[in-house]
Amino acid sequence: MHKIKGFTLIEVLIIVAIIGILILFALVQYNRHMTKTKMLEVIGAARIAQLAVTEAAISEKDLTAVTASNIGYQFSNNSHKYISNLTIEDYTGVITVTTNSPSATGTLVLHQV
Repeated sequence: MHKIKGFTLIEVLIIVAIIGILILFALVQYNRHMTKTKMLEVIGAARIAQLAVTEAAISEKDLTAVTASNIGYQFSNNSHKYISNLTIEDYTGVITVTTNSPSATGTLVLHQV
């Protein structure tokens, strides 16, 4: 008599469970990576505004003289996928960025030093 070799149902279920756990871990790591990437894009856009405020403060010789009219920076809501609003306060240069990314919704505030 020939003995048939193969996997038992329990062995197959254990392998499927291990593969499922590995896929779940990979998806969690992928979502974290995508959130970090989106936030890096938001910070990059905020840095451009910060550079405009810095240049205006240098040309005006004082941060308290910086206003929206002399910064020369205009933010368009349609220009960035993950930012719903970006404002720059007059006379302080404080930049407030509101994100609309589902995985990273919130507000980022950059103060000028």
